[in-house]
Order: sequence, then C-alpha cells, then structure tokens
Amino acid sequence: MFKKTIIPLLKINTNLYVFLSGILVSFATNIFTALCDKDFDITTQWQELSSTVLFIIAGAICMYIGVTIADVQEYIKEHKTELENNSKLIEDVYGTEIVKWYLCYFFLALSLFGGFFMLVLNWLTK
Repeated sequence: MFKKTIIPLLKINTNLYVFLSGILVSFATNIFTALCDKDFDITTQWQELSSTVLFIIAGAICMYIGVTIADVQEYIKEHKTELENNSKLIEDVYGTEIVKWYLCYFFLALSLFGGFFMLVLNWLTK
C-alpha cells in the first residue's frame, strides 16, 4: 500500500510543495487580515479563525514535506542516467518511515479539508 499511495506523493517535485505552502500561508494571512478589519468577536467568527489556523498548519506540513524530500530528489536529478527506477530508491530511503509519511499526508488532508469546511460553515451560517 505504501508503494501505491505515498511513493507517488513523494515523487512530486519539491517546488510544488513549497509553492503550495506559500499559497496556504498567504490564504491564511488574508483570512486573518479580514478578521482584523472588522470588530473581532470570537463567538461569531470562530470558524474563520479556526480555518486560518488549519491553513497555517497545512502550509507548515507542505513546507516540511518539501524540505524533507529535497535531498533525495536532488540525488535523483543528478544520477538520472544511472537510476532507472526512482520509486525503488524512494522506497529504500523512506521505507522505514512509513508511519511518519502516512501521518504527514493524513494531517495535511485533514487540515486542508477542515479549513475549507470551516469557511463553508462560516458562509452558510451568515
């Protein structure tokens, strides 16, 4: 199961994870700025505040993934002619950390879906 789920996600370019991290943190900053523009009341705007926190967590997880897999991706780029099977190399390097990668991607998906859910919930309740 690790080969079919996590290995393809680890093959995604590091730059995409860093880019997504920047987008998520910028999105969270925009939501938080919108909260600061009006009179902030935690009882009525808790959904927006929680979505801000969840998007910052998702951005931090994306940055962590991007930084962690950068070395292996650089190695693959340098030795592209020598390495025919990149999936095997990634599995050899990260095969002992299966639980860590499942948790990273689980919390990334959870924080993304939770952040969007809180924004939709906020929109529906207004």
